[in-house]
Amino acid sequence: MVESIRTKLLWAVIVLAVVFAGLALLSPWYLLAEIILVPLALLGIYDFFQKRHSILRNFPLAGHLRFLLEDMGPELHQY
Repeated sequence: MVESIRTKLLWAVIVLAVVFAGLALLSPWYLLAEIILVPLALLGIYDFFQKRHSILRNFPLAGHLRFLLEDMGPELHQY
């Protein structure tokens, strides 16, 4: 079930990035959506094929948030 949702969401982001790239030819305002969608699509593709972290493979956004908070941990603990 998770695999199906994860791949569908990844494909949706990729398709939206391609659609907005085409629409950017009509209006440059669509490039604002590209600034968000293209890095998300690239991150999702990278996480989909990497074998090192199962958390990033199964839950890419939540996994990156977890690792970011782990890195910030020592700075937060000093207060």
